[in-house]
Amino acid sequence: MILGVILLLNGTPLTEQALDGTQPASIHVHLIIDYQDFAPSEEYSLVLPPGNQTVYNAMVLAKLDMETTGSGSLLFVEAINDIRNNQDGNYHWWQFWVDGELAPVGAGSYVLHDDAVVEWRYTHPQML
Repeated sequence: MILGVILLLNGTPLTEQALDGTQPASIHVHLIIDYQDFAPSEEYSLVLPPGNQTVYNAMVLAKLDMETTGSGSLLFVEAINDIRNNQDGNYHWWQFWVDGELAPVGAGSYVLHDDAVVEWRYTHPQML
């Protein structure tokens, strides 16, 4: 019981891997920033430390220049590398897909799995 409390306080999820004394593997992520016709796309191959790593954590590791509002599950990406949502009334917003599927939650909530492909697209809004 104490081990579980210590693991949760340190931010490490209480999992079978953590309980048997082994460290979970690093999380490999391929991050794509697709500016559509506004700039050339960028791609990053990232290795995140073990734990509950989010899409936002991957973006920080890639050292993207971001403007955000809120935090955690309420984090909203307003701009990436100086390209803003609805810039000059163009009706384009930043949205992200993971493994080809439009994400159902925000970047601060979406926990990544190993070998995830995350693609941010500057596009007309899409709905699930």
